Amino acid sequence: MKKSPLSHLAFVMLVVPLLTVASAEGSNEGNPANTNQDQALFEQHCLSCHAPKGEGRHHGQGSDSTTPRRLAPPMAMVKKHYLGAYPERDAFVAAVSAWVAEPRSEQARLGHALETFGLMPAQNLNADTRVRIAGYIYDSVPAGKCKKGGGKHGSKCDGEGQGQGSKGKQACH
Repeated sequence: MKKSPLSHLAFVMLVVPLLTVASAEGSNEGNPANTNQDQALFEQHCLSCHAPKGEGRHHGQGSDSTTPRRLAPPMAMVKKHYLGAYPERDAFVAAVSAWVAEPRSEQARLGHALETFGLMPAQNLNADTRVRIAGYIYDSVPAGKCKKGGGKHGSKCDGEGQGQGSKGKQACH
């Protein structure tokens, strides 16, 4: 049985708009223009405090150093601890975005950083910007590595002291 040209046209008219909508609803991942814009937002709003590799002098080091004091934990460590609690992208983005809008000590994922640096001030960023930055962190920023063993806070992967409800969870895998 031969199909009419109208049935082919109807199929194309139905499928093409659906494919267009599906691709428009995807994440910024893979779109270089959006990724570059999101990276610029991340660099503008985050890196002045969250140095990527923890550059800066640790608290307690001598004041005679010309190296500036660190203001916050490196973003790789922030990502590591958030991934431990929120491994799925949507949950991660929602949690980071909510934290940036209204940081609260009882929800801190990095309890030891709260002790060292204090509570991060709320950032005056609109919801779209917060979501784009959090998505960029999830998609593009490398996560920190676990540090096993002693120290002031014990294992850095044991989930201890990283906020409400996190006891016993692995902070990284």
